[in-house]
Amino acid sequence: MGGLAFCGRDTAEVVRQGQGIWQETGRRMPEADRRGLLIMEKIAVRDSGLGSELLLSVKQDPSFGAVLVLGLGGLLTEWYGKFSGGASTVVLQPGSVHDG
Repeated sequence: MGGLAFCGRDTAEVVRQGQGIWQETGRRMPEADRRGLLIMEKIAVRDSGLGSELLLSVKQDPSFGAVLVLGLGGLLTEWYGKFSGGASTVVLQPGSVHDG
């Protein structure tokens, strides 16, 4: 939906890319409830072993509302999800942690 961009560390470039994301997502999904942008710095990893890539996402869950998704990323994301069968899921809510 045009909601992802990569850019350097120049402030003007970050702002320009953010504005582009905002405009493009609004054009593609005018009915979307857009409330802000998540801007993150890409950090170089030392090796490419297990756990060297991270998945970080926000999704809207019908039961919990906004949920932060954090886990193994890259090529291992889908494999690990199938392997674990969801047994390793932990749901975090303000003030509490529940094992899934």
